Amino acid sequence: MALPDRKTDALANADTAPFLLTPEVLRRFHESQTANVSVDIAGASHRGMVRATNQDHFLVGHIQRSLDILDTNISADFIPRNYGETAYGMVVADGMGGTRAGDVASKLAIRTLLELVMQTPGWIMRATPGAAEEHLRRQRERFDQIQQALGDYAACYPTTESMGTTLTVVASLGLDFTVAHVGDSRAYLFRGGELLRVTRDQTLVQGLIDAGKLTPETAKRHPQRHVLTGALTAAERPVDTQLLKMHLDFGDCILVCTDGLTNMVPEPAIAEVLKTGGPARTNCKTLIQQALEAGGTDNITVAIARYSERPRT
Repeated sequence: MALPDRKTDALANADTAPFLLTPEVLRRFHESQTANVSVDIAGASHRGMVRATNQDHFLVGHIQRSLDILDTNISADFIPRNYGETAYGMVVADGMGGTRAGDVASKLAIRTLLELVMQTPGWIMRATPGAAEEHLRRQRERFDQIQQALGDYAACYPTTESMGTTLTVVASLGLDFTVAHVGDSRAYLFRGGELLRVTRDQTLVQGLIDAGKLTPETAKRHPQRHVLTGALTAAERPVDTQLLKMHLDFGDCILVCTDGLTNMVPEPAIAEVLKTGGPARTNCKTLIQQALEAGGTDNITVAIARYSERPRT
């Protein structure tokens, strides 16, 4: 799904052609930015009821660039008193390959991702046409570099050579939304009371479902249901990174989670929790508690972001 082109060429080139902007264009440009988007974002993780350690790792955060005008003799109808852009991110990784190896893999994947993001010249994302494509191109390169980092680590510490991890990365600027994904952790969009899965599981059973050889119900009982066909590992092999971009609406909610949630709590029950519209942190805790009550056979990680319109002042 492509992001709609909601800006004129003049707006898209605002940084390179500032003297061509009229007061009306400036006003429209400011209104199209992220200042009117409120994001309630949180994450939580639990080792579950069976596992001795938690090999899931997650991170939620934001990166900002902003300017607050403290004093000027230019009227407020010509320039706004503040310009701001805030990009939000949610990252979930489910490690595998033994206790030590899985723990290292998921943590190292997130740490390497952060280092690569912070090394990126310029702003992390831009609310301009073509920016989402550029961001996703960078994400594909970053996933390849993360796999290389895992391989380099395993070369130094051979006991971790079996390590691997899923990695699902959601980033948003305003209402523009991108996903980069490998493995069987998931990203969902909750909109209008419906829970829509936006990532595809890279598993053996998902391939059989796609080929018409299994139904989703029979896949839940398949003896090889946990076998991954895609992950970040220490091996030298291509990374099959799924990439997605779309536009959010006010009222939308994004959920990112490991299979410790989805194997325990059915999607209709997840949707019921999100329907409550409560705080993101409360929803995370509720979903984890439901997974624990269902048996908690794996580590459980949940991250949620709710998007709403900030009242204008």
